[in-house]
Amino acid sequence: MAGAIGRITAAAAAAYNENQVSLINLNFDFTLLKLEAPEEFGGLGSIMSLKRKTNAESGAFHRTARKLGALFEGTLPEIQELTKAYGIRASEIAQSDKVKTKHARATELFQNQIGADSTSIWAAATSGDAAVSVHLLACMLARVFSGTVATSIWVEIVAGQKLHIDEKQKTANFASAYDAASMAARQEFSRDELAEWDNSARSWIQC
Repeated sequence: MAGAIGRITAAAAAAYNENQVSLINLNFDFTLLKLEAPEEFGGLGSIMSLKRKTNAESGAFHRTARKLGALFEGTLPEIQELTKAYGIRASEIAQSDKVKTKHARATELFQNQIGADSTSIWAAATSGDAAVSVHLLACMLARVFSGTVATSIWVEIVAGQKLHIDEKQKTANFASAYDAASMAARQEFSRDELAEWDNSARSWIQC
């Protein structure tokens, strides 16, 4: 019995310590963290303009992707294999003759705006698996709904997920287990920010 209690105590302590590390990382502004994009997305990254790539890796779009990924971490299904397939297909599209021709014809003045807006997908690819899942959701919403409606849905989804996390923490036996999720839920999302996220996904699916 004593051994079993000891193992339970040790497991609880390990879970607590792991959660504290997550919380500390969040306190260091987790939205600034850039991950290495999966190699399958390499073809996409190589064709992006410097302005869009910088925005996706360290600008407003990257922060949005990181916040959304953290907010829905553990809620959306794991899609490791789908992420690989998505990266391969996205790279194929980016490297297609159609897209390359558009880039080749662009003048210096419009070089940063030419071609498909892949900012949100690259931001997701450099923000983790959960962010890629959220980007796929953005593409589905953009395909079905208008921009105004899709943005309103995003506002409701984000608000609903925040409430869901808050309720789970309040009713959990170990509330501290949800500290990281709670920190993610405290992040602000403006309607304009979510509209830009939708617009970029909407542009991407036009390829």
